[in-house]
Amino acid sequence: MKKTRKFLVLLSVVLFGLSACATADESVPGAWIDYPRAGDVFSPGETVNILSHVFAQDGVSEVVLSINGEAYRRDVPVNAGQDFVSIEQAWVTGEAGIYSIQVQVYDRQGQVGNPALISVEVRGEASAPVEVPTVVETATLVPTGVPTNTPTLVPTATFTLVPVIPSDTPTIPPPADTTPPIITVDTLGDPTEVHSRIEKNRFAGLRACH
Repeated sequence: MKKTRKFLVLLSVVLFGLSACATADESVPGAWIDYPRAGDVFSPGETVNILSHVFAQDGVSEVVLSINGEAYRRDVPVNAGQDFVSIEQAWVTGEAGIYSIQVQVYDRQGQVGNPALISVEVRGEASAPVEVPTVVETATLVPTGVPTNTPTLVPTATFTLVPVIPSDTPTIPPPADTTPPIITVDTLGDPTEVHSRIEKNRFAGLRACH
């Protein structure tokens, strides 16, 4: 009877502890790596798409991928804010060796969860880079037309000589005034003096005609 009672007490303690652990685990964000598997082997320079699932009770904010303990990339899932999401992150392998891959999740409160961690191996020699020939384009000038010499018209002044013909037409003097002088007879003057005036006027008219 006593043994049975002790067993029941021990069983209740164990169950209580398991329930407490489960409650604590649900409140902490967590991550799981679906691919690759631990121990997988890759070649140097190969691109590996790492598939993971992450959980955060307050909503997933971002996922950090670390290689050999150093952050390699940080990504925000497409459906960020949900409590359970999946994500794919690419990693390019380096030279030959053992590499640890770690995935951690942050919730919207900034709390970081327990990381998921695996180890993979990179084996072999890195392949020599393929040299791609550089194409050099040489521009060829193609004439668009045949140049033509277009004469430039320069205006020139043309002078026309107009001869001046002298006129030989004689100048005809105006005709002499043949109008007889008007003789004013002073009826009250002396007849001798009147006759003298008439003679003077006559003489002046003859001189004018010559």
